[in-house]
Amino acid sequence: MIYSPELLERPPDELGAAIGGKAVALFKLYLAGLPVARPVCLGTSAYDLFVEQNDLREKIHLELHRKDLKEMRWEEIWDSALRIQNLFLGATVPEELCHEISKLLDGQLAEKPLAVRSSAPDEDSHSRSFAGLHDSYLNVFGIDELIKKIKKVWASLWSDRAILYRQELGLEVASSKMAVVLQPFVEGDS
Repeated sequence: MIYSPELLERPPDELGAAIGGKAVALFKLYLAGLPVARPVCLGTSAYDLFVEQNDLREKIHLELHRKDLKEMRWEEIWDSALRIQNLFLGATVPEELCHEISKLLDGQLAEKPLAVRSSAPDEDSHSRSFAGLHDSYLNVFGIDELIKKIKKVWASLWSDRAILYRQELGLEVASSKMAVVLQPFVEGDS
């Protein structure tokens, strides 16, 4: 559920479906010894656990299949996207996942502000880029704020622009997933 570069059992390239394109790239850079803040990733299995324990999959399906997406006006997609995002923001992160995140904060990421970044499996490939489409948050501190931001990153998978972009690319919108990269926040010099 949680991946870190040093504990990988397979090369990062083989983990795209589990950690997403951005995490794969960051893990490769980190493992190559480049000056990249150490990434840790909540894989898509964490997203799946959250969705399943909150019974969100059927609700997402109902919102996205009110009628064919291609026939929906932008306003209808916007309304559905907003309802889905609100479901995510109002849902509870499973206790076992909160425990795993707390252990990270007590250990590897202790006492540090964090960058909380999106990493969807179907983004940042050779044929497409989702740059700026999903949300990321900087200077996040403490477990409560971190949990809120993780939920916001997951919810950003369901923005109207993300739904429309996936539809335009011919991707199966309803089966979309999201991983989340956590890194120590590094303040840039320039």
